[in-house]
Amino acid sequence: MVEALLQSAGYCGFPRAINATRVAQEIFAERGLLPVEGTQPP
Repeated sequence: MVEALLQSAGYCGFPRAINATRVAQEIFAERGLLPVEGTQPP
């Protein structure tokens, strides 16, 4: 998800893409979705 938001930097600008990433991470943390354990590649 973070990678998709950073890809938007070319369209909306880097500062806005970074802000969107931060907001998404805060929302995921509030909902208990981060960090997801056991999903890292071996």
